[in-house]
Amino acid sequence: MNKGSYFFFFISLAFALGITFAIGYFSFHYVYNITRKEIIDSRIEANKQEAIHMARLLAEQLKEGSSKKQVISEFQKSIQYTPIDKGFECMFNQNGVQLCHPDPDKIGQIIDSTNSVISLMNNERHKENFENVLKTGKPGGGVRSFLQKKFTEVIYVAPVEGSDLMVAVHANLIYIENQLKDFHEKLLSVFLISGLLTTLIVFVFIRFLFLNMQQRFKLLTEKESNISKNIRESQKAIATKETYPGEQNKKPQSRLLVQQGNKLVPLLINELAYAYIEYKLTYLINTKGESFTSNLSLEEVYEQLNPEEFFRANRQFIISIRSIDKVERYGNNQLRVKVTPPLNKDIIISKLKIAAFKKWLGEN
Repeated sequence: MNKGSYFFFFISLAFALGITFAIGYFSFHYVYNITRKEIIDSRIEANKQEAIHMARLLAEQLKEGSSKKQVISEFQKSIQYTPIDKGFECMFNQNGVQLCHPDPDKIGQIIDSTNSVISLMNNERHKENFENVLKTGKPGGGVRSFLQKKFTEVIYVAPVEGSDLMVAVHANLIYIENQLKDFHEKLLSVFLISGLLTTLIVFVFIRFLFLNMQQRFKLLTEKESNISKNIRESQKAIATKETYPGEQNKKPQSRLLVQQGNKLVPLLINELAYAYIEYKLTYLINTKGESFTSNLSLEEVYEQLNPEEFFRANRQFIISIRSIDKVERYGNNQLRVKVTPPLNKDIIISKLKIAAFKKWLGEN
């Protein structure tokens, strides 16, 4: 692995890690916050159902003839000394006086504007003094925060029909937060493990693509190098030949009679760089870049040339081995030949002729 490969290795690893943890960070906080909200909302809803149910039972007792004092006394007996670490029930009147509580010492305490505020269910940003919530005599709930101490709870109050009594169901938010803390740690572990696995998969994929591209580039470079080598060897071999081998022991022509302006001049074939046809007229270009024309067709010109030195690239071009500057890939399955003297036209070797062209260049 060379220096460039090591550099790409660390860049791709850093990129994969960055993408994975950026996505993981926002996803983790989104999932956690959504879950936290749903747990608190479900706790409020559970408190609501419990408070409404209890308020209805107490209202039924009042309708059946029980006095308000009896109802309060029976309710206190049912909740007295029950555990309050997770949650509990209690009772207020609409003046904010604590009538029932699992801890009897709290009975008689008065809720006023200095006691606590509540973030209502339907508007979390709005904080209402808990005293005012009780005075309305209407059902409601949310997260209750105490002003004199760092304590919060989930609460829902429901009025007892036919009286000024308000049943309240509490849930300790610290207990809920401890549950959420445990969930937070487990969720973080899941995200870290999945993030590392995702990073590994992304890195392996990027690495595979890089190695694949590197191998293809190497093969392409070797192929182009071989073509260039064959061109040079063919040019060198032709330059050292004294005579043309010819077909059927027939000696090829050494010159062509061509036109240059209004003059007829002989063009030495070993000075011909390439020929092409344009607008039904045959043009011949020598190694000096001079242009000539001929009345012969491109096919007729090619018949007079040595096939070891000249190649019919396509219907439009004949090229000399001496004129080839370089050969490069063109599209998916074609080659493009650059010649000298330079020509402002593309000489394209089609897919069907590539094998013959490479053989002409000297490929075995």
